[in-house]
Amino acid sequence: MRDYNDLVRRFRETGAAAAAAKQAVDDAFRGGLRDRDPDAYGRVLTEFGARMHAAYPKGTPDLYHDLKNAKPRAIDTATAFLEADPWFFRSGYLKAQLIRRLKRATFTAEQAERLRRVVLARVEGPDRNEFAAYGRLALAVRTPDLEARIEEMTRSPDAGIARRARWMMLRFRSVPAAKAWE
Repeated sequence: MRDYNDLVRRFRETGAAAAAAKQAVDDAFRGGLRDRDPDAYGRVLTEFGARMHAAYPKGTPDLYHDLKNAKPRAIDTATAFLEADPWFFRSGYLKAQLIRRLKRATFTAEQAERLRRVVLARVEGPDRNEFAAYGRLALAVRTPDLEARIEEMTRSPDAGIARRARWMMLRFRSVPAAKAWE
């Protein structure tokens, strides 16, 4: 468990560093650094590249392959990344790719519970492009309890949470529960 929590923490930290590096690139560009001092601008870009590389799960191409083959360590790594929910340049695309492969895996009870918590956190979180992928993930870890909790969230006083919960419930209704639990 400690390794898993350390991984979540690392993804949060490296994701924040990648987001800050992207902001530095944007600020440098808007401030005209590219024209004033191309070498300094190049260093900003190099730092951005290094921070982006560090923010991605180690061995991402192999991780995709290992997820396809349902290797437990790969499932834990992908789950930790989704739980950390780092928000940086292109991270939404990465999350959708991980979910696309992850949803086909067979999970341990602990992995499935973690993923259910991730789904609930995304319903409570901000609107993001990859939300539809989380709907597909929810089907992969669907339980009557998860469905009931999301149904309850449709009545949230927060309009965003209620809307995302309704979207998730529409996803559940698109696949009969008996088929999802087979």
